[in-house]
Amino acid sequence: MAKYSKIRTIILHIRNLWMKLVDPRRIDELVGKRVVFNRLKEKGFFSGFEGKRILEIGPKHGKDTMLLATLNPSELVPIDLPEKYSMVREWLPHIR
Repeated sequence: MAKYSKIRTIILHIRNLWMKLVDPRRIDELVGKRVVFNRLKEKGFFSGFEGKRILEIGPKHGKDTMLLATLNPSELVPIDLPEKYSMVREWLPHIR
């Protein structure tokens, strides 16, 4: 019985990996589409953000920062680790 349990676990693991690889949302994210942000925006999650201050923690590459800027906040404050400063400095002037 334990043998079948292990086989089933392996099959489920392989299935989950396969779904991650072929899930259209995952593929969209890999090619640069911001699926989660767009879905939240479509559902009205961001209504009311206009004119508000937005704090973004860990902006990394700035792609989400650019999207947040489209919400027309009164202020957009990205905060990252000091060792990330040189990377942030490259894209930060292009926001707004």
